[in-house]
Amino acid sequence: MSGCGCKNNGNQSQQPSPQQVQQAAAQRQQTNESVKSAIKRTVEKYYNVNKTSR
Repeated sequence: MSGCGCKNNGNQSQQPSPQQVQQAAAQRQQTNESVKSAIKRTVEKYYNVNKTSR
């Protein structure tokens, strides 16, 4: 992806492969989704509690 292949050949072990980068991005996305849904659940829970207590 970045730089010229002839320079990067020696550095290959340090650079993550595109597959690893994709997996990390997918994990970040999953974390984001679960955080979002957890927040949503919490908000809905408190919202419902407040609605019924009045």
